[in-house]
Amino acid sequence: MEAIQQDMEPFWTEMNALRSVISTTDVDPACRGACKKALEANACGLIQAELARMSKNREELQSVEALYQRQKELQSMQKKELKKQKNNLGKKCRKMKS
Repeated sequence: MEAIQQDMEPFWTEMNALRSVISTTDVDPACRGACKKALEANACGLIQAELARMSKNREELQSVEALYQRQKELQSMQKKELKKQKNNLGKKCRKMKS
C-alpha cells in the first residue's frame, strides 16, 4: 500500500498545486482555465494509473488462483496414487500370509 502511495505522490502534489492556483482569486481567468484543464488531465492520469495497478493485481490474483487449482489437482492425484499403492501393498501382504 505504501508503494502505491509513493507512486501516486507526484500526481497528488501537482493536483494540489493546480487546485491552489484555481482557488486564488487574483489569477488571470485564462490561467485559471488552463489550470482546470491540467487538473482534469492529471486526474485522468491518476485514474489510468490506478486502473493499470488494479489490472495488474487482477492478473496476479488469477495467476495465484491457477496455481492453487493446479496444486489441488496434484494433491488429489497424489492421494489417489497413495491409496492405490496402499491397496497393492495390502494385496501383496495377504498373498504372503497365505
